[in-house]
Parts: sequence; structure tokens; C-alpha cells
Amino acid sequence: PTDNQQEQNADATGTDEDGMVIVPNLVGKTEDEAAALLEEEKLGKQMMGEENSTQQKGKISSQDIPEGTKVEKYTTVKYYISKGQQQITIPGVSGQTGVDAQQTLEDLGLTVTVQKEYSEDDGTGHPLVEPGYAMSVSPEEGTSVSAGDAVTLTVSRGLDWGDSASVPSVVGMTKNDAITALGKWL
Repeated sequence: PTDNQQEQNADATGTDEDGMVIVPNLVGKTEDEAAALLEEEKLGKQMMGEENSTQQKGKISSQDIPEGTKVEKYTTVKYYISKGQQQITIPGVSGQTGVDAQQTLEDLGLTVTVQKEYSEDDGTGHPLVEPGYAMSVSPEEGTSVSAGDAVTLTVSRGLDWGDSASVPSVVGMTKNDAITALGKWL
């Protein structure tokens, strides 16, 4: 039978006659607790390794099949064990676009807030940091923080031309160049 038919059968009868069971939540449990829960549902288990997590060290930090999912009996649920709050060293973000820098920080497990600020003039009428590029991160590069901590990423808005600025002409530019030139107004 197709998956749809199996689901309809389960809904219609309210029983597990079709051999489907519901995956329990393992996150935050010890391996022993997880084993007991899975055994009760006739599900297999496989420990996949350790990962940094906000869960207490030694507790399950994630599972590959989300809780509440209907699966066939004897399906193997894979999970990871927490290594605890891992210390992360804030990386440098200069030269990266704001989007890339945010992704880099989020991939490390940090919570990122983006704020936009005007850049200083480099002395020739151009911004030190081009609009849309990362200027700084707080806490600053090299600081040690925990996974899940909040960091603020500052992205350049280009130069502050004041309220009297004339919008630059973008005629003849590529779309991306035009968007960059108009960064302050977008």
C-alpha cells in the first residue's frame, strides 16, 4: 500500500494495525531513557557521534527523525550526544559580504543580529567599507563565546551623505552594481 493509504488506515481506526508508530522526543534525554522510549515503540537506535549543543553534556542533542513523525516499526532513529556548550572563537569578518559573514557566524552556532551603520570616508570620497560588506562583529574577533550566544554583526551602509544627498545615477550599471550604489536608500 502507498504511504497515503497507510496514513488513512491509521486515522480511520486510531490503532497501529498498519504497523506505524510515532517517534518520541529524545532530545534532552540520557541514552538509557532514549533506549527505553524507543524500545516501547519497537524502534531501533543508532548513536551517530557527538556535537556541540546547548543540551547538557552527555544528553541527546538532536535526532534525525523529528518527534511526532509516523514511521514503520523497527525504523532506526539516529541521534547525536551533546558535548555541552562549546566555546567558539569569533572569526574575522572583514572583506566578507554581510550575508556571508552572517552565515559564517550562524554556522558556528551563534545567534546573529545585523545592524547597519555608515562607513568612514577613506579620504577620497569613498567608504572605507563598501555598502553591504561586514564592518565589525561584537564581541570582537578572537573573543571566546559559547554556542548559542548572541553576536552583533555591523554591515556598512556606505557613506553618510546627509539628507541633501543626490541619489547616484545608476544608468548603464549592472543590477548588482546599481543595488550597491543605492545601498543607502534601499
